[in-house]
Amino acid sequence: MKKCTICRGSGLNKLTDRIIHYQKTGKGYRSILTDASVIVYCYPKEKYGWTNDECSDFYLFFYRRLKKMFIKYRDMGKNFESYLYRVIELQVRLFVRESLKVKRRWAFAYQRELWLSDETVQEECGTDFGKIFKLDEQGKIEKSIKRRGYLLYILKHSLLISEEDIDRASRLTGLRKDRLELLMEKARRTLQNKQDKLNLLRVRRNKAYYKLKLMEQDLKNCADFGTIQYLKVRIKKLKNTLMNAQRDISRVKLSPSNRELAGILGIPKGTADTSLYSFKASFNNLYEIPNKRRA
Repeated sequence: MKKCTICRGSGLNKLTDRIIHYQKTGKGYRSILTDASVIVYCYPKEKYGWTNDECSDFYLFFYRRLKKMFIKYRDMGKNFESYLYRVIELQVRLFVRESLKVKRRWAFAYQRELWLSDETVQEECGTDFGKIFKLDEQGKIEKSIKRRGYLLYILKHSLLISEEDIDRASRLTGLRKDRLELLMEKARRTLQNKQDKLNLLRVRRNKAYYKLKLMEQDLKNCADFGTIQYLKVRIKKLKNTLMNAQRDISRVKLSPSNRELAGILGIPKGTADTSLYSFKASFNNLYEIPNKRRA
């Protein structure tokens, strides 16, 4: 193999003697590393025509092996350069295989389906109920049970509430904005465990989908009967995992329970149930938000 411009004139012909000297004295490591690095970098460029970026990536892949090679080398009739070239050739093949795997993984990781948001629909929780319920002179919902029901309703949808919604709710309930924001924060804190569970389920689902796509491609390109059977079993298990995760995700409701809301407001659960029922019944035919299902 013809040496590259960098290799020529770098004094590599004495590398073996310097390695042996380093093993005995511990001196000369920096110069040895420099010259060996030149060989590692130039090899794929000269033999395979790799670009500078590809050679740099290979060198970073190979670098951690160099010091071990300096220590383990034994003069058994072949100089260190021959030993280094042999190892480089083996590592080039491994590097190419690993690079192809990484490229394939990234190809699937970039698929749009894997990164689509689960929250594709954002319901508007801030309908102006002032147009539905009768208001008093101060602009609040007149009946206290409806006013309390509206507050509970807003707290139930605390993850969807905007700044405009809070302003409107403050006006209709008569609560100060800072007080309402504090109640919102308490309602959101009750959902932390559910959100953590939802995140874990999403990770499980996405991992299963990712592995499923890889294995389906492996199955498509496979010719070995034993491997085909193994892949079919794994694909079936991954599909079950994917469906189970999707089912569990759909069952996670990101809203506080009536009992939790009653605790936040310091009222009996029965009062919370009655207030919400009365509030929703008043506009059931005009405005309704279905239970949020995160799919």
